Order: sequence, then structure tokens, then C-alpha cells
Amino acid sequence: MVKTAFSILAVTAAAGIALTPVAASAATAGPAVLAYSSSPSASDPNTTVTFTVTVGALSLTAPDTVNLGSGAPGTTITGLLGGGAPGPSVVVTDDRALLAASWIATASASSWTTGSGTPAETIPVTDVGYSVGPITTTGTITATATNRPAGTAAGDLSGAPQAVVTGTAGVGDNTAGWDPAISVAVPAFAVGGIYTGTLTQSVS
Repeated sequence: MVKTAFSILAVTAAAGIALTPVAASAATAGPAVLAYSSSPSASDPNTTVTFTVTVGALSLTAPDTVNLGSGAPGTTITGLLGGGAPGPSVVVTDDRALLAASWIATASASSWTTGSGTPAETIPVTDVGYSVGPITTTGTITATATNRPAGTAAGDLSGAPQAVVTGTAGVGDNTAGWDPAISVAVPAFAVGGIYTGTLTQSVS
């Protein structure tokens, strides 16, 4: 390019034609720069956008039935409420999506009876204990266990429901699950039979 341009200049100069020197060749010229403003114009429209995060309920699930096993009079029968199945058998699900979430899971129980439920065929609820065991959680929640040992005032499940797991410092949706061990101190005078009772758990 340079050699060709020089030849043209030489010929035109010889012909007496005056040429204005070129300031820069196309090869060395920089790209064109377009100036623009990022500031919105006063006429640009603004749109207010809204949406709703839905909320749910606080609930607890637990098995309908379980068989704790067997034992002789004067021994203690202990079994997991989940019957040995993997994972937690009791699950609290908090779908309320609260900024500050908390809840209390409670347990209460009836006496256990067999036959016609005579005193000799009854194991009092005071002989039954509830041990929470490990707790697994999801979301943001602090779950604290309170065991209810059999034969103690703190473990008496016959009256008002007793707190067994307390959830505090929660944010948004969360869950907590555990598989409690239920123990029955079988009285030495108990008669043989299949004993049935009711364990009631709730959350609020």
C-alpha cells in the first residue's frame, strides 16, 4: 500500500497536480466511537412489579400403629416408634414461611390395657417413657429435645400434653424429624396378653 501510494504521488506531482497529504491511512485509522448516554430519559416508563410468596400450615405426622415387641413381667420393653423403618417416624413440617418461626411438639398417652381392662390387665401410663433420640432438620430451625423418662413426674404423659421437641429461631419453611423410643416398664404383677394404648402427638 505504501509503495503504490508513493507512485501515484510521483505521477501526479509530475503532472502539476497538487495533492493534500492524507493524515492517516485506513490501516492505521482507529475505529469509530459512538457516544451514548446510559441515563434514563424522563420519558422512560417505570413499571412496579409485585408477586406473592404463599404460605402453608404447621403440621405433624406419625405412624398409625406400631408393635414395640414383647417382654416378661418385671422387665422393660423398648421399641422405636418407627418400628425399625429407616428415617424419622415423627415429622414436624412448618410451611408458614414466617420471619420468626417457633413451635412445640407435645406427647400424651393413655394407659395400656389387655382383655377387659381390669386393674390387673392395665399398665399405667406412668410406666411408659418417651425418648426423642436424634433430630434431623431442614431449613433454619433449632430443635431441642425433652425426654420423658418412665416412672418420673417429668415423664408422666397421663395429664396435659408434655413438650418433647421445641423448635426455636426458625426462619421461613422448616422441618424436624425424629424416631422416638417408647419404653414400657412392665409391672411384676402384669398378666399376659397383647396390651394396647394410644400415644397422641401434636404440634402448635
